[in-house]
Amino acid sequence: MEHRRIAEDEIELLPFENNETDDNESERIVLKPSPWYIIIPMFTITFAYGYTEYYKEQSTNGSDIPQEQCHIPEIQSMISNYFVLNMLLSYTVTLLMANYYGGLSDRKGRRIVMKISMVGGIITFTSAVFILKFYTMVNAYALLITPIIRGLLANETILFSTANAYLSDCTTAENRTLAFGRMMAAIHLGSTLGPFFSSFLIKQTGTIVSIFYLAILIHICFLLYIIFVLPESNDISEYKEKPKQTILQRMNIFSAFGIFYRTSSKNANRWALLFLAIIHFMTTMFEATPTMLYAMLRFGWTSYEGGFFTSARSFTSLLVLLAVLPIISKLFHKLTSKKQYEICLDSSIGYKKETFQMITLDIGLTRAGFIINTIAFVAFGLVATPTAFTMAAILQALSSVASPSFRSLMTALVDPSQLGELWGAITVVETCSTFFIYPTERISD
Repeated sequence: MEHRRIAEDEIELLPFENNETDDNESERIVLKPSPWYIIIPMFTITFAYGYTEYYKEQSTNGSDIPQEQCHIPEIQSMISNYFVLNMLLSYTVTLLMANYYGGLSDRKGRRIVMKISMVGGIITFTSAVFILKFYTMVNAYALLITPIIRGLLANETILFSTANAYLSDCTTAENRTLAFGRMMAAIHLGSTLGPFFSSFLIKQTGTIVSIFYLAILIHICFLLYIIFVLPESNDISEYKEKPKQTILQRMNIFSAFGIFYRTSSKNANRWALLFLAIIHFMTTMFEATPTMLYAMLRFGWTSYEGGFFTSARSFTSLLVLLAVLPIISKLFHKLTSKKQYEICLDSSIGYKKETFQMITLDIGLTRAGFIINTIAFVAFGLVATPTAFTMAAILQALSSVASPSFRSLMTALVDPSQLGELWGAITVVETCSTFFIYPTERISD
C-alpha cells in the first residue's frame, strides 16, 4: 500500500500541463502490481519451455535430421553424454548466478531480471535454430555453449525465482498461499500442455524448427510486455544498502546461504529459516526420484501406460491447487473471522494476529503435505499391482498443498527488502538437491 501511496503523491505534484510522454509515464506509475500480472505470463513462458522439451525427447522423429543417423550406437552414446554435460553446465551456471540475480532484483527491481532472462531466451533459441539449420557444418557439442549463455543471462530457473519474488511483493499474508498455488498451477499446466501442442505443430509443419520459432516469438512478446505493461512490484527505495561486493563474491554459492542464518524474524525462531531450507533440500531431492522409471521396470509399462499415470497425477495436482487449497483457505478464514473481530481494534495488533494465523495455516498445510508424501513413497515400495501404484501416485499428488504453503511460510520469515535474495538462495538449494539425484537417474537410464 505504501508503494501505491508514494506513487499517487508523486502524480499530484506534477504540473497541470503535461505532454503525452508524461501522461503515459503517469499512467504506468499508477498501475498497481497484482499477482495476475505475473501468473498469466508465466503460463505462456512455461508453455514455451514445455513444448521445446518435446524436442529433446522426440528429436529423432523430426524431418530436419535423418532419422537413420540417430540410431547408430555411437550417435546414441554421444547424445547421452551431451545431455549429461548440458544438464551439469546448466546447473553449475545456475548455482553461480542465482545469488547474483536475487540481489540484483532487490536492488534494481524484478523487471530488469525478467528482461535479461527474455533476452537470454531469445539468444538461446535463435542459436538452436541456427544449429538445426546447419547441423552438418556445426559440431554437436557447440550446443553446449547455449546452457552457459542461458545461465549467465538469467535462465528459466532464475526467472521462476524472480517471479516468486514478484508475487511475494504484491501479496499479503492472507492471500499469498493462494497466489502461490495459482502460479504453480499455471506453471504446471503450461509445462503439461506444451508437449501436446509441440507434437501437433511438428506434424502440421513437418519440421522441428517451427517450435523454436514460436518460442522466440513468445519471448519477444513477453519482453515487450515487461517493458510496456508489467508494473514494478519492488519498492527499491526501501532497499537497505549492503557493503559492496565484487561479482565473484556475489557468484559465491555459499554466500547465498547466509540469509538462512543471519535473518531474524519476529514470527519465528532465528534458526527456523535454516531448518526450513534443509527440509526443502531433502524433500526436493526425494521428489526428483525416477518414479516413472521404477514403474516401467517393475510393471513393464510402456509410454502408453506412463502417459495415463502422468495424466492422473497431474490432473490431481491441478485439482488440489485450484480447488482444494482455496476451499481449505476459505474455511480457515471463516473459522478465524469471529476471533479476529473480537481482537482489540488496534490495527497493529490485528495485523500481527492475522499474520500469525496465516503462518499457522501454512505450517499445518506443510505438515499435512509432508505426511502424505511420506505415506505415498512407502506405498510405492509396498504395492504389487499397477492400479495400486497409480493410486499411490494420486495420493502423492494431494501433497501439492505443501508447496505453496511452504513458499508462503518462508516468505513470511524475511524482510520484504530481502525477498529477491531469499528466492535466489532457495534456487541454489533446489539446484544443489538436483545434483544429488540427477546422476542416479542417468546411471539408471
